[in-house]
Amino acid sequence: MNLMVDGRGAPVSVVLTGANRHDKVSAVELIVSFSIERPAHKEQHLCADKAYDSEDVREFASAAGYEMHIKINPRRKATEPPPDEDSPKRIYPARRWMVERTISWLTKRRSLRTRWSKKAANWLALVQLACAHILFNLAVFG
Repeated sequence: MNLMVDGRGAPVSVVLTGANRHDKVSAVELIVSFSIERPAHKEQHLCADKAYDSEDVREFASAAGYEMHIKINPRRKATEPPPDEDSPKRIYPARRWMVERTISWLTKRRSLRTRWSKKAANWLALVQLACAHILFNLAVFG
């Protein structure tokens, strides 16, 4: 399961994938599934962990207008040298804690902690229901 959240930790998009599928493969699908139109005058930031560190994901996200906060994977071969301090292209630190917090909110539900449902559609329905409950709690309680 790949999850995209906003700045408050509210779930915005969920893409269900297999456990043997790498995160960078489904990252483009996750970014495309984000259906809300973003304001053009505001910077949009995309925070991700080391699994999303690939040239394809970085190129697609920059073409979509995101500033990337992707942790650099030390095992990946660097194709370009790290930017200088004076260069305009800055590497932002990764801020993944909001996604981790939302995932912990989702795993508080017993049916999501361990996948009991055999069909992917039933599992996705439970995840979407839990995301709707999180959105309701954020709207009511802040």
